[in-house]
Amino acid sequence: MGDKIRCVLVLGGPQEEWIHEAPPLQADDLIIACDSGYPAALTCGWNPQMAVGDFDSYCGQIAPHTRKISVPPEKDDTDASLGAKLALEQGIRNFLIVGALGGRLDHTIANLQMLSWLRGQGAKAQIYSAKSRIWVLQEEAFFLPKMEGWYLSVFAWGGPCQVTLKGVAYPLTDYEMIPTFPIGVSNEFTEETAQIQVTNGTVLVIVSKKE
Repeated sequence: MGDKIRCVLVLGGPQEEWIHEAPPLQADDLIIACDSGYPAALTCGWNPQMAVGDFDSYCGQIAPHTRKISVPPEKDDTDASLGAKLALEQGIRNFLIVGALGGRLDHTIANLQMLSWLRGQGAKAQIYSAKSRIWVLQEEAFFLPKMEGWYLSVFAWGGPCQVTLKGVAYPLTDYEMIPTFPIGVSNEFTEETAQIQVTNGTVLVIVSKKE
């Protein structure tokens, strides 16, 4: 399947963070709802093919056409990472993740770590909310079309990294970013496409809507 089929992971973060500006679905999307992401998906008018989790947050009914996968609450994986692994097992390497932001801070960090883990598995993944878009890049070039009214931030993630930024107000050339200094925060688009080149290491890319 690779990049041809996309998995939409619906997590249990606050619905107001994304549901009023929900991303459009593609005809062949695989929708996996993780625990309380299931009612959020239904509220959005989506019909998940799978619902996975320990269901400590959602105790309601699951529609017969949705495959329910229940796991014990004592586990190493989060409900979100279980959903991601199910999709990876089916050969999917393209992910859109909603409901990942705006709730508990520890859950947000866990979701960012999952995003990084997915990239390490060779998958392309994006966390989506009404006010943020987030990617993890590992030794690759990334071209981002200009987004009017949004900031572009790039952070070293997990260790030092070598980064070049073009098409932005504060460009960098083969700059060694470190995770203890936010040199890449609140940049701005100046050209129709911003280019992020990571020649060594890993970066976290966040596009944030201006208030």
